[in-house]
Amino acid sequence: MPKGFLFSFLGFVFLSVSFAGSVYDFPLNAENRPVLEKSFSILAAHNVTRGHFKQTKTITRISRTFISEGTFVIADGNGIIWDTQKPFPSTLVITSDKIVQKTPQGKNSTLDASDNAAFREFSNTIQAVFSGKPSALYSQFNIFFSVQGNQWKLGLIPKEEVVRSIISSIELNGDVTLNSVLIKDGNQDLTRYEFSAHKYSEDLEPKEKDAFGRP
Repeated sequence: MPKGFLFSFLGFVFLSVSFAGSVYDFPLNAENRPVLEKSFSILAAHNVTRGHFKQTKTITRISRTFISEGTFVIADGNGIIWDTQKPFPSTLVITSDKIVQKTPQGKNSTLDASDNAAFREFSNTIQAVFSGKPSALYSQFNIFFSVQGNQWKLGLIPKEEVVRSIISSIELNGDVTLNSVLIKDGNQDLTRYEFSAHKYSEDLEPKEKDAFGRP
C-alpha cells in the first residue's frame, strides 16, 4: 500500500476522534504511530523555528496565575533560547546539559540541566518534536495521541516515578506547527505555553550562535 494512501486513510479514520475527550484515552499504538511520526516530520522541515510565546502558570494552592511573554528560538541540535520580555526581561538558553540565565545587566548564571528536571524535560521534549524524532520520547514516556482533521494532540506521562513526581504530564497541541504545551507538575500546578507568529530558517543568526556558544 503506498505510504501517501496509508497516511490519508489513517487521517480519515482519526477524523472521528473527538477532542472533547482526553488525549489520554488514546494510547499510542501500531495504527496511530505512523500519523504521529508524519506529524513530527512536518515539524522538522526547518532547522530553526522562531516565534512568540505566552506562558501562563497557575499555582493551585494559592489560586494565583502568573503570565509572561516573549520570543523563542528552537534550533535542532542546539537547544532553545527563551527570551522573556514581560513582565521582567531575562533570557534562558537551554541545552541538553545546561541552562544559562542572562539578565539585561549582563549577569549570567549557569545551572546543570539535571538540577532543573522541569526545564530539562520541557527542553528535551520540544527538541524531540522539532527534530522529527519521536523515538527520543518512546523510552521516557507513556505516549498518547489523537487527531481531528489536521489538528493533533500528544500526551506524555513520564515512565519514571521520580520524574513523574516533578512532572505529572505534558500535553502538546499542534497542526503543521506546535501551537501549545501544557505541563502539569507533581503539585498539580499548570504551566501553559502558547506559541504564535512562527518563522523558519535553516541557520542561526550571529547573536543566536553566540548564545549557544557556537562559532
